Amino acid sequence: MRTLKKTLSLVLVVAMVLGLCVVGASAYNKVEDFTDDVAKIGDAYYEAVGVLTGIQVIDGMTETSFQPQGNYTREQAAKIIAYMMLGKADADSLRCTKAPFDDVAADRWSAGYIAFCVEQGIIDGMTETTFEPTGTLTGFQWAKMLLCAVGFGVKGEFTGSSWSLNTAKYAHNVDLFAGDLAGADHTAITREQAALYAFNVLTAVDLVVYSESLGDYIKGYNSWFVDRYTPQGTLAETVFKLYNTTGVVVNNEAMGNATTDIAASYTTAAIAKVKAGTGLDMMYHGVKVWFTGTAATKTAAASGTAVFVKDLAKVTEYCCYDIAAGMLAADKLSPKAELDIGTGTAYEFDVIDNSAVGQGTATVTTYAYLAKLGYASTVNKTTFIGSENVKNDYIKTDISGITSTVTPNVVIKASTTAYHVYAPTATSGAVAEVTKEANGSYTITLTDGTVLKQSKLEFGSEVSATLHELAQLLVEDRHVTPNYYFLLDTHGHYMFLSQDPFRTVAYFTGVTKLSSAHDAWSNAVQYQAQFVDIETGEIETIPVSNQWMADYFKSLAAAIIDPDHWYTIDDYIVDGRFGQWYFDITDELYGDANYYPEAVFDDSNYYGANENYAYVGWAEVGKNIAGSDQKVHVDLGNGERDSYRYDYDNTVFIIANNAGDKLTVDKYVGVDALLAGYAEKHNSYISTIYFHNAAVTLTESIAGNKEVVTLFAFDDTEASGEFAFFPTDVTWTSVADDYVAVTGYLNGTKETKLFKFEKEYFLETLGGHIDRGFYGYSFDEDGYAYNLHRVPIQDVGLDKSKVNFETVGSKTYLNDVLVESDCVVVDTRKGAGVNFDAINDLNTLVSLNRWTNTQYGSFTIAYTHLYHLRC
Repeated sequence: MRTLKKTLSLVLVVAMVLGLCVVGASAYNKVEDFTDDVAKIGDAYYEAVGVLTGIQVIDGMTETSFQPQGNYTREQAAKIIAYMMLGKADADSLRCTKAPFDDVAADRWSAGYIAFCVEQGIIDGMTETTFEPTGTLTGFQWAKMLLCAVGFGVKGEFTGSSWSLNTAKYAHNVDLFAGDLAGADHTAITREQAALYAFNVLTAVDLVVYSESLGDYIKGYNSWFVDRYTPQGTLAETVFKLYNTTGVVVNNEAMGNATTDIAASYTTAAIAKVKAGTGLDMMYHGVKVWFTGTAATKTAAASGTAVFVKDLAKVTEYCCYDIAAGMLAADKLSPKAELDIGTGTAYEFDVIDNSAVGQGTATVTTYAYLAKLGYASTVNKTTFIGSENVKNDYIKTDISGITSTVTPNVVIKASTTAYHVYAPTATSGAVAEVTKEANGSYTITLTDGTVLKQSKLEFGSEVSATLHELAQLLVEDRHVTPNYYFLLDTHGHYMFLSQDPFRTVAYFTGVTKLSSAHDAWSNAVQYQAQFVDIETGEIETIPVSNQWMADYFKSLAAAIIDPDHWYTIDDYIVDGRFGQWYFDITDELYGDANYYPEAVFDDSNYYGANENYAYVGWAEVGKNIAGSDQKVHVDLGNGERDSYRYDYDNTVFIIANNAGDKLTVDKYVGVDALLAGYAEKHNSYISTIYFHNAAVTLTESIAGNKEVVTLFAFDDTEASGEFAFFPTDVTWTSVADDYVAVTGYLNGTKETKLFKFEKEYFLETLGGHIDRGFYGYSFDEDGYAYNLHRVPIQDVGLDKSKVNFETVGSKTYLNDVLVESDCVVVDTRKGAGVNFDAINDLNTLVSLNRWTNTQYGSFTIAYTHLYHLRC
């Protein structure tokens, strides 16, 4: 079974986005970079890890992994302590000139941190001479280090046999273990536990100094004596200027504001304005924000840059058709505040419980719409989204990756000053059931149990028509579980559905044979038909139902029962019904229950003509076709036609010949390879290929134009060349039972070429002879020449009195006709005495006055297939 063959051009991301209308609250926190295991960090430790990584006190084990259940070593602990007390930049400048311990060399990466901590009385060695830098950090060891970092330990309470008892006592007094669910002792603690203890000390334990007069620790001196002054507050405040605030987000960057503004209530002034990068879905949420900057004062709000944003709101989301009409009325839920965001379709309705910040319940309606992303104007600094001209400053999404590939349909969440652009996602699957809901929407259930709800942002009548088609398919015997492609909005609800990407259009070679189930009942699959995929050139042997055989062939009663025999279309053709040779074999490839390839490109079914496939009435492909004429001509049905461009170098040409065991499929990439392949096949110069009754696959260019990706043809192709020259009237030089052969010169070559003609064509169409002169020619797939047509000759009067050469730069003119030095000359004169092969030879003879002309002589000059001269 194949995978999805192609994704429509409007889809940028192929991913599964399903669920109960939940889009995670968006605010960038550095901890989220640990994509490998961020979900494994316990809720009790998440804030601590988030804040400490945000201020660069701790790192992950790798850029994408934190390993919360791992352990720290003693030297890693020394580094964290140094970072907490000095900040990253100053701590990293620490140097060690003398090894602090026998097992810690002066140039070891951790030597500076260890030496600093030892000097500060924070860390001791395991013995007088060893530190054991790679030893595992235990809970009590870490608690002791943290307590010493903020000033405890001066009295020596953390030494001797009771050091761990005193460590536990002091730690509990300052809530160092607050929030930990695992507990600490002499065993190793996890990395997430260590982060929590460090966070508690950093943010909640004030620095202390020992007062000899009081015989106890105090929160520092603040007298006018300079030598008595000590820092006051936490390490968070004194080293990092780290503060936090709690409130409701009343404006943010996603709405076009410069900062995330946090207020005590929905209607009061901001108490903090910080750069937090909070998303549209964070509006009116209660939050706790940790930031580095300035604390709030009486005259100004707090400000700075957020290092961690914690969403305190409990949100119930209703999406698309889950939004009942009454929900949008303010008097239904009696909200404390109802605030709308943007314009368009009511896309998401959030009931926000902000009880955590004392603000009760509010509701927010997010509006969105589906639009076509247009192009950016560098002059006006705007972008066209649908029909709207939007300032680029209002677009909060980096759309460079979108506009550089295609112009897709996108989901737009908008406010008056902010546009958020989301590329739709896509999925596919076999449909098991379609259910109409009470609200009028349709829920689709796939065979794997996936449930897809209907989006409010849909393609209107297209979706309705396709749903109706799908409902019909589900009740037909031919389609038990049809495969569909689904375009999803940001909630995972389908906006569009189609079978188009699953369509596999294939050429029927016209032959069938009995399958291994040749004794099956008449309504079963008893035969196999041979097809060629027009997009890949793969040969497919498809089981077909007896009904399909009956519909497209004569009565099978006359067939000779021979499982190894390919029955051809000539045996069973029904009233000329095979004027069309292309079928959709999708169902057969995807295992549907009834094998009945559908004919395509007939008068009643021109599907795909404006989508992924098209039927080609005729196409001319060759070297001398101007760029604007490099098109294939497509039948659209009802007598209408269109033309689509092909890429000279990249379009793939697939040519099938014969059928059954003799079937061959040739593939060429680009026109040059196509012409070279046919030149080798016919041992002749080929300049143009004509395709009849072909089919193409299409794509859409950046400019929105259809372009040909592959062109498929069978048997009925015409390979043409220029030019054959016959110096004298000819009849034939040899004859076989079915063809006539004559000899002439091909395209200016000195060697003669044997041209084969079907006897009937030569005798009846050509009248049994060919007059002297130049001819264009065509070959059929069997190598027979036909469509021989006389080419007018450009007479330049080549006799002794009129021969004139003129050279202008690199160009040469013969009697005012442009030629080039590499053109080929074939001298067919009799008795001329002097022969010449190239235009320069002729030029030399003329200049030496050695040119002669005879009564029976002639020569031909072939120059890039444009000028053909004769004398």
